[in-house]
Amino acid sequence: MYPNPRSMIPYMRAYAPYCSNFPFAQQKLQYCEATIPDFAKYLANFSANDRCQNLKLRDFLIKPVQRMCKYPLFLKEMMKYADSKHPDFR
Repeated sequence: MYPNPRSMIPYMRAYAPYCSNFPFAQQKLQYCEATIPDFAKYLANFSANDRCQNLKLRDFLIKPVQRMCKYPLFLKEMMKYADSKHPDFR
């Protein structure tokens, strides 16, 4: 059984500060990668790990931002198939 969508609202609140701070995090990551050789080496080893599938740290950091863009589309599509008499439908 799936959780009530309303019970997920507290978890969604983390996205706002994450998304608004994302440009700063990108700049900081780029700066650290360019100025700290050991950090750049660590990141290279990180992306070389098989579980990372050659993705870089910045590729993982953008996932929550991309996800926020997909939620409205997903919810709109769900509404097409939802029971309009259900208490959660609004």
